[in-house]
Amino acid sequence: MGGVQRAAILGQGDFRTELKRLFGDAPQILRGSRPPVSRPRTQRTRKACRIHRRGGFGGDSGPGSVLVSQRPDLTNWPTANTEHSAGDALKLGEQAGAQTLDLEWVHLHPTGLVQEDDATAKRKVLAGESFRLAGGLLLNGSGDRFCNELGPAEHIVAEMQKNPGPFRLCLNTAATRELQWQCRSHISRRLMKCYASGRDLAEDMKIPLRKLIDVHDAHAEAFRNTLRAAEAGPWPCLNGRRSWDETSGKTGYGKCDFKHVLVGSRVADEPFHVAKVTPVILYCSGGIKINARAEVLKNDGTPVPGLYAAGESTGGIHGKRALAGNLLLDCLVFGRLAAKSACKYIFGEDDEFRPCPSQASERQQEKGHF
Repeated sequence: MGGVQRAAILGQGDFRTELKRLFGDAPQILRGSRPPVSRPRTQRTRKACRIHRRGGFGGDSGPGSVLVSQRPDLTNWPTANTEHSAGDALKLGEQAGAQTLDLEWVHLHPTGLVQEDDATAKRKVLAGESFRLAGGLLLNGSGDRFCNELGPAEHIVAEMQKNPGPFRLCLNTAATRELQWQCRSHISRRLMKCYASGRDLAEDMKIPLRKLIDVHDAHAEAFRNTLRAAEAGPWPCLNGRRSWDETSGKTGYGKCDFKHVLVGSRVADEPFHVAKVTPVILYCSGGIKINARAEVLKNDGTPVPGLYAAGESTGGIHGKRALAGNLLLDCLVFGRLAAKSACKYIFGEDDEFRPCPSQASERQQEKGHF
């Protein structure tokens, strides 16, 4: 059943009844069943709840999808999301009365890997920032650098849209040595190629070898000048620093940090690991609005009873741009908050409806027997 069908069903009746029909019974701990226990229990109607953690909507660009309605300009872009990231949580939440926000904030990543055998595939494997941090250079179809490889993702994506492709992520021997396992894995999946020398790379790119030599020489010269007089660079950099790198400096994001720099005289005989790359949809910052207890909120600011959300299905957590590393942290923090809130909803604020004694209660009972 597609996400649209699942969401449409919710308009036909009670929210919890329909969720049970869609997804089956909740796990035993969430059904609120209470086996007999030795201590007296307050009786009440059994409760059930649901925690949405189905991811964002960046994996579905078909008709009626959230991506098409919110960001039609990205409909034909490849994605690093799986087909499961179809916005199901958003659709279900909206039918339950949940408020959504910032759905237009979709993160793009500049280095999705292009497979040799299927260059037009909609779903791409991501080459993370570690490849550029190790010293990888981004070259356009003419063999020129065009950006600060360590700049913000939106800067690199914007410059890619101004330059001719195909784009290549090039790692020299020193950079490759730092990422040996990843490079071997990508080569085995035909996502990366190893060239025995810069001559072979230039021939495959159909550019003169002199072009590659000049590009690396200019990059190395910027590195040398940075070592000599970092604060005297003619180009603006991030955080008020100055840059000697003309290529990136002209874009307003001058490069100030360098690693595993290769001089032009070594390019001809230097082995390279190279991958063709393209911008991809990575993450959705918008989603269902929640509070500090991970409770899903209605438009009037009140919680939807028994409904919680965590992870990429939520919005308003990161702002427009999520910091690297915070996405997983978001899942851990709000996943735990959602679980604790769900337990309170089912078991009661004081655990009076817990189906079995807690470990602390069991220890107290054991002490009473001796």
